[in-house]
Amino acid sequence: MGDSNNTPIEKLAPQYKVVITQLYESGELIESGRAFTLYPGSDSFRKLKSAERSERNISEIKTAKGER
Repeated sequence: MGDSNNTPIEKLAPQYKVVITQLYESGELIESGRAFTLYPGSDSFRKLKSAERSERNISEIKTAKGER
């Protein structure tokens, strides 16, 4: 299984924030699910995932079902 890091982007080094923001704005990263908090009153988090991987997974599911 994977690993999860719920660090707010504002607490990352500036170069990471720039790269993540650019990938998100270009559509290479997309939101996955709804925003969530770790505990009441905490920062709100959004999970991001690769848009390419998502498209590939959709294509694989359709192929497995015999769809096009």
